[in-house]
Amino acid sequence: MTFESFKLLAVLIISIASLVTLLVSDWRVTISSLAVQFAGVFLLIALEWPFALAITPLIAGWLSGAILGMAAVSIPRKTLAAGKTPAIQKLNPLYNFLVAVLIYLLVFSLAPQIQKWLPFLSIEQSLAALTLIGLGMLRLALDASPLSTAAALLSVVAGFEIIYATLTTAQFAVEALAVIILFIAMAGAYLLLSPSMEETS
Repeated sequence: MTFESFKLLAVLIISIASLVTLLVSDWRVTISSLAVQFAGVFLLIALEWPFALAITPLIAGWLSGAILGMAAVSIPRKTLAAGKTPAIQKLNPLYNFLVAVLIYLLVFSLAPQIQKWLPFLSIEQSLAALTLIGLGMLRLALDASPLSTAAALLSVVAGFEIIYATLTTAQFAVEALAVIILFIAMAGAYLLLSPSMEETS
């Protein structure tokens, strides 16, 4: 399989995983799709960075999913029943799909322009980055629950990471992005658990 095939596979993985998070209102699906997204990002970054550096954001992304998953599992049933900490809000699949289609059309129209501004960015990397950023911002607008907000922010950071990977391979920058990813996950976990902690205290 050629490098171009890997790039196309990564774009397909990222596009499907991002769309699934918009259509399915389940925290397990959200976290699983997040893990798949970071796997796709890894495929694109590994073409630019050494393996030891490229795997760092992948591990950070999967750890962030584990942090959010453990937080969601730890929410007491009493708190969930009272509706004080919705892990994820009920979404309208048809509406979200139509809006996502518009985002995809915008991504396909903007990707060639991004390549003109950033010639070192391949068309596949441009498509994947804009998809993550666009659908992540859409998710932020549609769902304000803690888990969904954290997942959307992680998607936006992952999209930025693809662009940034073509600019530098500095170890400090890679570590800084990993710290940002973990910080977002921990903040989301805290917001998920804070209502139940208030009840306990």
